[in-house]
Amino acid sequence: MISIKSYLDTSGCCNERLLSMKDLRLITFDVTGTLLKFRKPPAQQYMEIGLKHGVTANEERMKHAFKKQWIEMNESQPNYGTCWRSWWTQFVIKTFQDSQAGGNATEENLRAIASELIEHFTTSECWEAKEGATELLLAVKHLESPKSRGRTAENDSEKGKELEQVSGCRSSQSSNGGSRKVELASPTMQIGVVSNFDPRLEQILRATQLHHFFDWLLTSHECQVSKPHQGIFNAALLAATRNHSSRLLPIQPAQALHIGDSYGLDLVGAVNAGWNAILVMSPQEQKNIPPHILNSDPPVVFNDLIQLKSYLQSII
Repeated sequence: MISIKSYLDTSGCCNERLLSMKDLRLITFDVTGTLLKFRKPPAQQYMEIGLKHGVTANEERMKHAFKKQWIEMNESQPNYGTCWRSWWTQFVIKTFQDSQAGGNATEENLRAIASELIEHFTTSECWEAKEGATELLLAVKHLESPKSRGRTAENDSEKGKELEQVSGCRSSQSSNGGSRKVELASPTMQIGVVSNFDPRLEQILRATQLHHFFDWLLTSHECQVSKPHQGIFNAALLAATRNHSSRLLPIQPAQALHIGDSYGLDLVGAVNAGWNAILVMSPQEQKNIPPHILNSDPPVVFNDLIQLKSYLQSII
C-alpha cells in the first residue's frame, strides 16, 4: 500500500522498508479529483452563469479558452498570485474574451460574471463528494494509532523552526487568521489536506460536508508553493507538528502518507519529500503509470475510493 522513493526507480526494485498502518501518524488528501468532483464541467458552468448575464459562448471554444488560460496564468502568476480573488477575476474575463463570447460581453459585465462564478464555485451546486469519499474518511478517522512517545516542548520548538526553514512556508490557518485547533482522530494520528487551491477550499469542504474530517488544511496559495514541490509537503509536516499534542514527538516524513489522483503532483511530489503515497484513479487514467508502480506489492494504485477503503480496513 505504501510507496517510498524506490517506487520511482524504473527498475521496479522496491527494496526499501514498507510502513504498516500502525507506523503512520499523518494522512493527507488531495481534494479535486480525489475526494471531490465537479457536478458539471467548469466550462459548462461558466457558460450557464454567463448566459444569465446575457453573454453567449461556443462550448468548444470555451473549453479551449479555459484550458489555455489555466496554463498561461499558472505559469505567469503561480499559486493564484498574491490576491486569489483578483487572479480568478482576471482568469474569468480572459477566458470569456478568448472564447470570443457574444452578447453583452463588456468588461464590466464580465467582472460581474466573475464575481458570481467565484461564489458559485464554493457551493454544493458546483461540487459533490466522489463515491466512497465519506466512507473512506470515516474509516481513516477510526484508524488505530500507535502509542504516544514522550518528548519535550523544547524538541517541538526546535523541530518546528527546522521544518519552517526547510519549507519556507507558514503553517495552515483558518479563514479568520488563527491556527485551526480541532479534536484529532486519535492522540497520534492526524488527517489533513494538501491541495493546490485557494482559501475557498475550507468553505467548499463545509458545503460538501467533508470539512469535519480534517484537523487542518494547507493550500498552495497560503503556502505560495504547490505540489509537486517538496516545500508544500514540508509545510504540511510543520502544520501537523504545530497542531498535535505537546506530549508527542514531531512527525517525520516517513510517518506521513499522502493520497491523491495525480502521479506527477501527488505520488512523485510526496515520495520526493520522503513521504509515502497512494494514487486513486480509474483504470482508464492509469495508462501512463509505470508498470512497476501499477503492479507493486503492497499495492500503491487503487481504482476508486471504495477499493482503497476495503484495502485499508483489511490491513489494520
